[in-house]
Amino acid sequence: MSKTSSYMQSFPRLSRRWWLGFARNLIWVVIVTVLVWIYADMEFTTEREFTATIRLTAEKNKELVIISNNTETKVAFNLEGNRSGLDRFERWLNKQTSPITYDVSESYGAGDHPILTESVLSEITEISKLGLTVRSPSPSTIRISLDSRVRVPDVPVRFDFSGATLEEAPVITPAKVAIFVAKSKLGKIEVRELKTNPLDLTNLPTDQPITRKLDISPFIENIRVEPELKTVEVAFKISQLTGTKTIAVTVKVLQPPTWAADETWKQYELKGKDDPLEWRKEIQVTGTKKDLERLRPEDVDAYITLRDDDKKPVDSWLTRDVTIRFPEALDVRLAGEQPKVNFKLVKRQLLPAMPPAPPAAP
Repeated sequence: MSKTSSYMQSFPRLSRRWWLGFARNLIWVVIVTVLVWIYADMEFTTEREFTATIRLTAEKNKELVIISNNTETKVAFNLEGNRSGLDRFERWLNKQTSPITYDVSESYGAGDHPILTESVLSEITEISKLGLTVRSPSPSTIRISLDSRVRVPDVPVRFDFSGATLEEAPVITPAKVAIFVAKSKLGKIEVRELKTNPLDLTNLPTDQPITRKLDISPFIENIRVEPELKTVEVAFKISQLTGTKTIAVTVKVLQPPTWAADETWKQYELKGKDDPLEWRKEIQVTGTKKDLERLRPEDVDAYITLRDDDKKPVDSWLTRDVTIRFPEALDVRLAGEQPKVNFKLVKRQLLPAMPPAPPAAP
């Protein structure tokens, strides 16, 4: 019989001293059990699968900019480690409300680079400090393109607004802002002009000064840029409110002058992709409300111009912008993109010449 049993039996059963001895034995059992579990957790490792979104940035090196579109990538990976470390990382990951960021500008220069996903994940502080090991990331690499960043000074800022006309030109402070742009993209910008984010003036008061702070759009002609200042102040006064109107116009066709004299229309036929609807377009027009009321569909001149090159055989349809002209006396303009027509010139199937009539019988 063990010492513990003898010790317990030396006191009357269920007495106070008997209960104290029982509690002491129970405490030792609990301590040993906890130590066994801690040892097992430290000694035995397991793997667990996770998914996360990685966002690549280039913020630490101001001379570089990311020009590829795949800055965010969803990755799947396994982590190997003890159970408590995996649990802690899982709790941390579940609390993240934004992608995990990794700055590539310290390790890579301008050019195309394959970034090892395992290296990115291994540098996450929460993974390294918990002693976890990254296994089997998918995708295994993330491709990124970096370019030199160029500073362009004194780019004009334009007030982008709708819903009203102004009494005079708005006062924008500052009127010009420097931008940063990728070197390879700079030559593709034809008109170097920034715009404010659009502002609808429909519900603002007329005939009184108004001042607004507006964010600058980070795009010029669909090319991402980085304005040195994020906002500008715009002061303006509304003259009158404007509206929009949808009207249907018929698209006319202008031809080269020589086609009227040669045999072009004897040889070719003009076809639209969706004849006859191809030549009927609905357009959105914006302007002052009184001029929109005066505007009639027949007042709008809508046309395309044909060229000699259009006679060349094509497998697909030719596409051309429709030129829209409004009466000069009306303060209206086209809202949105120009309409387009799809057409082609098709050679006519000429009937064979009739053979001469046989001579009459004698």
